[in-house]
Amino acid sequence: MAKLYTIALIIFLASAAPATAGAAEIYISPPLGSHYKGENFEVNLLVNSDVAINAVSVVLNFPTQNLKVLDVSKKNSDLNFWVEEPSFSNTGTLGNIRLEGVILNPGFTGTGGRIVSVTFQAVGEGRPSINVSQS
Repeated sequence: MAKLYTIALIIFLASAAPATAGAAEIYISPPLGSHYKGENFEVNLLVNSDVAINAVSVVLNFPTQNLKVLDVSKKNSDLNFWVEEPSFSNTGTLGNIRLEGVILNPGFTGTGGRIVSVTFQAVGEGRPSINVSQS
């Protein structure tokens, strides 16, 4: 019988937007879940902002002993133009996802602005964290 592997996706904002009123928050939804080894699952990279933002630049890191990225999708993204197309690497002990895009005028204000969707595969047991290393 297959053993259940718990994959807890916890986002840490390593370097968020400037520490001023009206800062943007980048986060992953859903923030956690349980998945079997070999199971594919999707998370969304989202943004909340109480002031108009017009650019997003993000690097996410994840442990490759627990997770493997299969796809990064721009479908239904609130970003209009990509300065750096979403890309990913599953090599080394820390994999990464990189992207940089622009939101045309008037920018994005609100909650749950969609940046990208990421399809992961659970490849090992544990409680891995997905960290925003740059934003």
